[in-house]
Amino acid sequence: MNLETEVLGFKLENPIMPASGPLVGDFSKIMDISNRGVGAVVTKTISTKSAVVPRPCIYAERDFVMNAELWSELPPQEWIDNILPKLREELDKPLIVSVGYTEDDMEFLIPKLDPFADAFEVSTHYVGKDIERIGRIVRKIRSLTKKPIAMKMSPHIPDPVGFAKMVKENGGNAVVAINSVGPSMKIDVENRRILFGDKNGFVWLSGPYIKPIALAMVH
Repeated sequence: MNLETEVLGFKLENPIMPASGPLVGDFSKIMDISNRGVGAVVTKTISTKSAVVPRPCIYAERDFVMNAELWSELPPQEWIDNILPKLREELDKPLIVSVGYTEDDMEFLIPKLDPFADAFEVSTHYVGKDIERIGRIVRKIRSLTKKPIAMKMSPHIPDPVGFAKMVKENGGNAVVAINSVGPSMKIDVENRRILFGDKNGFVWLSGPYIKPIALAMVH
């Protein structure tokens, strides 16, 4: 079966890509995913500071995954100095660098990441649902790179169509749908405690359970 497709101007062997998350958190993990036959690779989201991710941070059952993940635990300089240059040498497929979050973050990161990225995925998870603010972030990125820009849409965005129009009008090229759904919570009933999560006990939901939400937003 021929699964070849074109995304962001790149011809891919197939449309399968990893989500930005723990499976693509460092060089060895990204190369492992690449060797499993994906059409392109995506990094874990890089920001201006390294994240302190709670442990445990992942819980899964048959039809869902819950996570208390954040962005990359590695400082941006580790990506810039070591990981991304090695990926550029080793990869034979497009490298999409995931970045977050604010205009100031973009102004610092994009020029440093641009030499290594074929395209950028941009997380808006921590900037709320103000489309005008997100539009300013898109414009800032476009002023700093000629590479394709794909804006990640959180499920709390009230107007998906308006979001997509805003991305296009401000120089973006695509929308990534969707981010994980939350906050949610997992409770250990027998021990009467929250199983895991952030400082508030919150986690975010992904996996097959959120597919209907994603389909509705895409539709």
